[in-house]
Amino acid sequence: MSIEEEKKIEELKEPVKPISKSKKVVLVKRGDKYYFRAMPSTAEHPTDYQLLARELFGRIGKLSKGKKWRKLLDRPLASYLVEEYMKGKTFGRTKRYPKWMYVLGLVKE
Repeated sequence: MSIEEEKKIEELKEPVKPISKSKKVVLVKRGDKYYFRAMPSTAEHPTDYQLLARELFGRIGKLSKGKKWRKLLDRPLASYLVEEYMKGKTFGRTKRYPKWMYVLGLVKE
């Protein structure tokens, strides 16, 4: 290996520096276009209802483990089961108040 190749490898091993220290950024694709946007706060700190939905999603997906899917389906069995079990399910909505109510102390976070 040459010295130049070793330097390139060392550069790749270094952690990527964030664009902004306060916000994380994600790459989003909509249609044919790609763009950057701020990562939603619920990506790292989901609400209680999001946790319930994710837990159910995982449990339903595990139901298909070890089962052979029928040839009639045009997709994996796990996706079919998730669609069928979660159809019409609601987990609730986190109540959000206007910011001024939090500032004045009328509502606790």
